[in-house]
Amino acid sequence: MTKIAQSPLYLATVLAGLESVLQNEIEVKIADANAFETQRGKVFFRSADSPEQLLTLRSADNLYVLIDRFSVGPHRVHLRHLEDTVAGIELGALLEFV
Repeated sequence: MTKIAQSPLYLATVLAGLESVLQNEIEVKIADANAFETQRGKVFFRSADSPEQLLTLRSADNLYVLIDRFSVGPHRVHLRHLEDTVAGIELGALLEFV
């Protein structure tokens, strides 16, 4: 089973090109935020702060808690791997962050 890390991993979406603006806002408003990764229109970070504090981010369009990350092949036969992976995710540890 996949375990959730101590600090949950968040995905904040933002208008493409404004990732650095959102990252700067996160650094200023979320004191314990770390492990930044950016992709086009996305900023990934970890934080143990309350969801209420995270919702103060003004430049984020959406904010998600990432339960797990994995890749899936492009063919129908790969759906079995997707099913097995999702079934193996332990959601109980996530409840304390919601």
